[in-house]
Amino acid sequence: MEILGEARKLMAETERKLKEKKKDLDRGTKKQVKGDVNRLNKLTMKCRLDKVTEEQLAEIREAVRQLEESAGSL
Repeated sequence: MEILGEARKLMAETERKLKEKKKDLDRGTKKQVKGDVNRLNKLTMKCRLDKVTEEQLAEIREAVRQLEESAGSL
């Protein structure tokens, strides 16, 4: 499942950038990005590779898109 690997990589990269720039970001942006990371993390942790449904994959893709959008300013 390529999307799961992409999601995990995006989360790690975003968390690293958040730590680097946390003093430069406003509270709302940090809260939004952290919330998006947490949502994506929960979705990926629920997935079992042998039993992933199309619905779960669609949710993960949407969460990835949302995180990319909110973390775009990092």
